[in-house]
Amino acid sequence: MSGSLVRLPAGLPAMTQTQAARRRGRGEDAIYLVASKNRYVGAVSLGFGPDGRRIRRKVTGRTKAEVRNKLRDLHREIDGGVRSKPRYTVRDAIDDWLATGLDGKAPATVELYKGTIAKALVEHLGSVKLAALTAGDVETALSALAANISTRTIQIAHNVLVRGIRQAERHDLVGRNVAALVKAPKGQAGRPSKSLTLEQAVALLEAAEGTRLEAYMWSRCSRGCGRRRSERCGGTTSSRG
Repeated sequence: MSGSLVRLPAGLPAMTQTQAARRRGRGEDAIYLVASKNRYVGAVSLGFGPDGRRIRRKVTGRTKAEVRNKLRDLHREIDGGVRSKPRYTVRDAIDDWLATGLDGKAPATVELYKGTIAKALVEHLGSVKLAALTAGDVETALSALAANISTRTIQIAHNVLVRGIRQAERHDLVGRNVAALVKAPKGQAGRPSKSLTLEQAVALLEAAEGTRLEAYMWSRCSRGCGRRRSERCGGTTSSRG
């Protein structure tokens, strides 16, 4: 009704009355403090859904400046068509990739990815919202894992994380793949090789010469090296005479 007044609770400051008297428009931001959590919340209004309820996207931070920066990034995502889900976590991204990304893999590989790699990643990053995940978060998690597992396993874990987030990126659930920006750290040394060095093999052959083990040792070494005994000795077998 033209000229009508909006009734507001008594005692509200004038600025609050002015803001409350109108509905926030699409794309407009609001920043407010949640005193119980001692954190600021930034909200972007995206209009109303089919059910008439307002659609909001929210970010949080310790300071207003931090929230403003996050709101700027959020607007960039919205403008780029990213439809990230507020509660979509790293665990969700990994689970979604495991459900479709292991087709054709050997059972042992599937078990390794699901039973070991994914479990380790989820332990360190699973509860982190994917949209809030940073390269620093990934670096910290991989460094923690590197203290207990081999370099090769760390590389596999990093690869799984990159692939999981890449799938979410393809589905417009995140703006960029921060895991791809991180280099996997070195892990623990793997199991020592049981193979003999060249020097050890030569010493063993010399020790076996003239015994019943000589032929067997030459046979084993020839298979490993792909050379006949005569070639390794620099002559023909008959020359040993």
